[in-house]
Amino acid sequence: MTKLPRSGRHNSDGPIDHMFGRAQRFYLMAVAWLAFLAVTLIAISAALTLLDVVMRSIVGQPLFGTNDVVIILLTVGILACFPYCTATRQHLRVTALGTRLAPFGFWMVEIVAGLAILVVLGAFAWQFALRALMLAKTGEASQLLLIPLAPVWWIGSVLMGLAAFAQCLLIVHDAAALLMREPVPRSEAGDGDVVV
Repeated sequence: MTKLPRSGRHNSDGPIDHMFGRAQRFYLMAVAWLAFLAVTLIAISAALTLLDVVMRSIVGQPLFGTNDVVIILLTVGILACFPYCTATRQHLRVTALGTRLAPFGFWMVEIVAGLAILVVLGAFAWQFALRALMLAKTGEASQLLLIPLAPVWWIGSVLMGLAAFAQCLLIVHDAAALLMREPVPRSEAGDGDVVV
C-alpha cells in the first residue's frame, strides 16, 4: 500500500497538519481501502465482460445476466473512488489564479472552491438518496437477474456522503490555514518557493 500524504497535495509540516494529523491519516487510510475495493470491483467487471465476450465468440452463448452484474459493479466501483479522490484533492482544479495571490488570497480561493465542490457532492448524495427512495417504492430491479436497484443507489448516496465529508474536512483545514496565516504550500507555489 502506498504511503499517503498527510493532507492531499499540501505536504507541509505546519501546525495545521499536526492538528488534523491523526484523524486525517485514519480517514485517508479508510478511503484508500475503499478505493482499493473500487478498483477491485472495476477489475471484476472487466473480467466478467471479457469472459462474456469469449463465451459469445467461442461457445456462442453469452453469460446470463452479465450486463446486470457489470452495471452494478461499475456503478459502485466508480462511486467508491470519489471519497479517496476528494480526500487527496485529486479533483479537476485550476490553480492559475490562486498560486499568483498572496497566502490570504490563495486560501480564500481554496475555501470558495471547496465550498463549491461540497455543494456538488452534497447534491449528488441527496439526488441519489431520492432516487433510492423512488426505486424502493416501485421495487425496480435489474432486467435479467432481478437484482433490486434501490440498494445500489443507497450505496451511491453513502459514498457521495463520504466524499462530501472529506470535502468538509478539507474546508476546515483550509480555513484553519487561513486563520493561522499559513504560507502557500511548496507544491502550489511553483519552483519549490514558498509565497510569503
